[in-house]
Amino acid sequence: MYLVAKIAAELGEFEVERKINVLHFDEDGKELMKMEGTFAFPKPQPGHSSEGTFIFGIRDMKFDKPSRHEFRLLVDNHLLGVVPLEIVQLETSAQAN
Repeated sequence: MYLVAKIAAELGEFEVERKINVLHFDEDGKELMKMEGTFAFPKPQPGHSSEGTFIFGIRDMKFDKPSRHEFRLLVDNHLLGVVPLEIVQLETSAQAN
C-alpha cells in the first residue's frame, strides 16, 4: 500500500528544512505507526511554484477485523491532512449461499 501526498510551498518557505510525519491511528485513537523524515522545497524559477510529491510505502500491515483507521500528515507538527481508511470484510461466494 502507498500513501501519496502533494505539498506546495508558500512564499518564504523555500530552502528551509521541514520535518514531515505520517501517523497511523486505529479507530480507538491508538497510534499504530509513525514515519518521519525531513525535506526542503527548492527555490523555484521566477514565476513558478515549488511543490513536492511524497510517496510513503507501507508494508506488512495486517488488519484482523473490519475497522476504521486514519493516516495523518503533519509538517513541522502542523496537521495538513487526514486520509481515512475503512477495512471491510468481503463476502465470499461460500458465505453468499
